[in-house]
Amino acid sequence: MNTNRITALLLAGLLPLSSLVAAESGIAASEAVPTAAQAAPRAAAVLTLPEALAEALASSPRLEGAKAEIARARGGKRAAAAAGRPSLTASAGQNYGGPANELNPSRAGQIGADLSVPLDTNGRVKAGKRGAKAAEAAALASLRAESQRLVLDVTESYLDVLQAEQEATLLGELRRLNGERLRIARIRRSAEVGVPLEVTQAEADLAESVQGEIEAQARVRQASAALNALLGRPAAAPLALDPATVPAEMGDAHPSLPTLDRATPEQAQALGLARPDLQSLRAGVEGAEAGIDSARAARRPGFGLSGNLLQRIPETLVGGFGWSLGASLLQSLFDGGRIRAAVEQARAEHRRAGAALAEAERNADAQVETARVGLDAAEKRLFAEDQRVVASQAGLEAAQKRLRTGVAPALEVTEAETVLTRARTESLIARYGLARARVRLAYVTGLAYPETLLSFKGSNVAEDLFN
Repeated sequence: MNTNRITALLLAGLLPLSSLVAAESGIAASEAVPTAAQAAPRAAAVLTLPEALAEALASSPRLEGAKAEIARARGGKRAAAAAGRPSLTASAGQNYGGPANELNPSRAGQIGADLSVPLDTNGRVKAGKRGAKAAEAAALASLRAESQRLVLDVTESYLDVLQAEQEATLLGELRRLNGERLRIARIRRSAEVGVPLEVTQAEADLAESVQGEIEAQARVRQASAALNALLGRPAAAPLALDPATVPAEMGDAHPSLPTLDRATPEQAQALGLARPDLQSLRAGVEGAEAGIDSARAARRPGFGLSGNLLQRIPETLVGGFGWSLGASLLQSLFDGGRIRAAVEQARAEHRRAGAALAEAERNADAQVETARVGLDAAEKRLFAEDQRVVASQAGLEAAQKRLRTGVAPALEVTEAETVLTRARTESLIARYGLARARVRLAYVTGLAYPETLLSFKGSNVAEDLFN
């Protein structure tokens, strides 16, 4: 399968943000504030998004817990199947006593074997098998749901680091421009052609940009620590991320797949109701139904065969060997209400499981619609912010032209550059907001397929995780 399918599904429409900053900000690398990735030691290899996802999925403790639940469920399934099969047991014993005589030797031993064959369990074994099968299905679906949640968490953390790094770069440029504005304002004030308010405003803008840059750098470290935790690395481990691994369009990877952007509300809702977490709850309802059948089966009789073979050492007057073969019929006549209570308990559990499923389906429907609306709003916001960048760029070009013709001061150009940098910062935030909206919609519609990703570069993590 195509190794970029998962990232394409999650981030369809996200442009390479490194290109965005390089092309739109015009910030030289020497002027940018060092980011966490730039400050990382050279030994830190660049980590792509698919590699980060594969690393997290291969080492996550939460997935280990889900896999342990699968193993437990499969053990229960084998135990349920074994309940309806014949059983054979062997026994050996040695007794000492007295006084010794022909009927009661002082030392006697015996070796025996017992065979039990259940012929009719009246639905108890069948119900147990149904419940165990449902438990296994629920555990498998829970693993897939947890792995998709991990894909969401890692992808969002990866985006958080990239956004914080590039915001810090743009805010560093804004700090430089505000510093230049303050320098010009002070010169104008000294020449008595400016007013004190101009200096005060420039000082406030500079302080705000410095604070914003500090906060962005802090977000870089915080987001890096969160991503490292998901990857199983030390929180302070250096990270070097690669924005170029984020695909531009879903169709580039899978032209045959419809993009989530063009999915109808009905299609999106149908996908949301097929999510693995809801599949797990449905399996739980089925298991609860099997629990009712199992509790009811205790009221019905059971029929079975039994056999016994015995060798006495030494032989007694009754001989050295003995055997028996019999049939048994078991029917509960009076149990003090235990069976009735068990049935009522099973029915209550079924109602609880059904209510949980109904609530989850309602929430899933609301989550899908919320994600769709959020995606639409994010697309509109990005369009508006991009238009703002275009207008700011035109304003800067006009100011530069006026400066070259001598009809505008240098301050006008600096002000236009400041407006453009702020517009680019807002556009960057909007672009990452759109990416997160697509990530969220992919998750709530159950399209974060980790097994699709994990086949890349010959990795066998997919087989280890889902088999």
